[in-house]
Amino acid sequence: MYQATFAGVGRGLFDVALTHTGVDPLAFNEALLLAGASNWGQIDDFLVLEADDGSHAGAAGAYLSDRQDLRPLTAEGFEAVSGRLGWSPDAARAFWRAYVRAFGLFGDSPQLAQPAAYVIEYLAVPEALRGRGHARLLLEAHAERARANGHAQIAISAMFGNAPALETYLRCGFREHARLGPERFGGAFPGVTRLVRELEPASGGQAPFRLPPRMTA
Repeated sequence: MYQATFAGVGRGLFDVALTHTGVDPLAFNEALLLAGASNWGQIDDFLVLEADDGSHAGAAGAYLSDRQDLRPLTAEGFEAVSGRLGWSPDAARAFWRAYVRAFGLFGDSPQLAQPAAYVIEYLAVPEALRGRGHARLLLEAHAERARANGHAQIAISAMFGNAPALETYLRCGFREHARLGPERFGGAFPGVTRLVRELEPASGGQAPFRLPPRMTA
């Protein structure tokens, strides 16, 4: 989760809000998942690709955007995470104020809207393993999962400045849907390109995509 946004921005999704809390970003992401508070993909929403030696070769989560609050962390989720981390009222307020500046107060800001209900999020491949088609495997696996659940489209976003990610998504059949500049996110991020891909239903003559042996949900 952390590496997925760090590649294009030089920091994680929550780093700015965590500045005055004393909490390490990785510890925060762990608490987010363990508290069941990640609005952009719970633990079971991730696919993990393993190398032959059992090490992680990539991962990608997904979430459904047909919800009222589209932020990565809702107010209710924040209470669960804050309690898990044992934050003081001052630390909690400092985080929430900075977080709201980037993502809005109610979770219905236009910049959070997605072009499809099934959204792939937090796609990352370790730097030493890039260029081997791992990202494509993860994208195709999520496409198959989305198709199996009745979705006709999938969406993904690429941060401005992360040209390799954008090029990969375009090669994998995504098309550009919209560009949102940094002003849409209160300057907390450099902006994003939203992309969407149409999913063709599996036909009788087309073999469905199958997860590789080492890819697990």
